[in-house]
Amino acid sequence: MKKKCFKKTVSWALSIVMSATMAVTPVLADTFTDGSQLIVSEDAGEETPAAAISDAEDEGMMEPEHTFEIEDNCEDSGRTGFSSENEASGFSDDSVLAAQTEEKAAVYLNPSSGNDGNTGESATSAVNTLSKAVELAQGGDIFLLDRVEVDSDIKLSNVTFRPGKSNMSGMLYISRGKVTLENIIINNKTPDGKSCQFSNYPIEVTGRLATLTIADGTEIGPFPGNSCIIVSYDSTVNLNGGKILGDKQNTVEYGGGIFSSYSNININGGTISDNQSIRGSGIYAINDSNVSLKGGSIIHNKSGQGAGVYLSISKLFINGESCQITQNTVTTEPSPKDMRGEGGGIYLIYSEAEIESGTINENTAIATAPDEYGNVSGGLGGAISA
Repeated sequence: MKKKCFKKTVSWALSIVMSATMAVTPVLADTFTDGSQLIVSEDAGEETPAAAISDAEDEGMMEPEHTFEIEDNCEDSGRTGFSSENEASGFSDDSVLAAQTEEKAAVYLNPSSGNDGNTGESATSAVNTLSKAVELAQGGDIFLLDRVEVDSDIKLSNVTFRPGKSNMSGMLYISRGKVTLENIIINNKTPDGKSCQFSNYPIEVTGRLATLTIADGTEIGPFPGNSCIIVSYDSTVNLNGGKILGDKQNTVEYGGGIFSSYSNININGGTISDNQSIRGSGIYAINDSNVSLKGGSIIHNKSGQGAGVYLSISKLFINGESCQITQNTVTTEPSPKDMRGEGGGIYLIYSEAEIESGTINENTAIATAPDEYGNVSGGLGGAISA
């Protein structure tokens, strides 16, 4: 009788070292890196701005309308290692561990009539408090049946907020306190996959004691037909990371991304993109608002005036080499009465802007649609109109 001898020797060694060094210094007509520039728009009126600072006025500077899809996949590849003792992988000689996906919880929250003694598994058994909903959701979805009002300091992370019905006043109302959103998703998908109609703004920050900070991993929007965030009465919104997303299929009247009145907007990182409005698709700031751009990107927004940033009786300060206002478009279509085609990157009226560093490029001002008398206007200030 022959004996068989099996000897297994497995030795895996994998070392992946990746490094990427990126150094980009755009040399563009609309890039400001030397010193500071102060732009003050005087009494221009709504119909005809007093001055138009346009990159279209210099020969060859007017750029055609293009759509650019840019993806920078520069995520940290990290280091992967395999141990012969199977410490990290959990594999043995005789078995393979199959990956298991656990379905995350869905919890209904009703701040008006819920009860924290309920299970939260349905609209009729909704819980009452935000803390209880977050506890039960365990990283899953929280369906809101009424607007959640926050008046204290709180940090929310790793959960998704969705409307629990087709009609609501709003989703999040911050009247005081410092609220931080990290790895949070807030969107407009109801339990049946439809869009909710809001009578007010989905996210509202109001009052001088109220501050909303949006951190990495957070995605807000889109909300068809609505601004994503309104900030008012001396309150503050800080965008340090994450995304504020618009809906290209629906036009908002003012401020697709952030609408500010008598308040403060600080952009240090993150992205405001794909918003469409009559005025101020990315940021719409009026009534003594202060807008500070030190980083982040305002990109792929479209409007009639100020596709990137629109300011009226407000102040804009740009000082950050990583700050980009790019590939935004103003047009006179479909109606030159409302869509005036002015200020692809920035539009200023009765406002001032101080620009020390940053990039404003590849923005477009288009004049294509005639008015009722056959006159074509607009097409002013692909970069800045003031």
